[in-house]
Amino acid sequence: MQFYYGDMMPLRILDEAEFWKRQETEHTVVIRQIAPGLELQYIEALRKWEESFAETEGKVVKYVETVVRSGPNIPPQTHQEIMQLS
Repeated sequence: MQFYYGDMMPLRILDEAEFWKRQETEHTVVIRQIAPGLELQYIEALRKWEESFAETEGKVVKYVETVVRSGPNIPPQTHQEIMQLS
């Protein structure tokens, strides 16, 4: 991640995180679809990962909403949490 986005850095990090969590969620579905003979333990593991990725994406979306509402005055704790995502 490049750090030349300045004040927009938190949104850039969140944008990337949202994109990749969505991709990962979709990929768990694709793997299950293209491997119909997959053993049950792996199917269940993929479902759990799908839930986890989707949950994380939801948290990222909440961060985006917080940042957008805050404008240039992002709460310091929120800013720090977002920067740790990178």
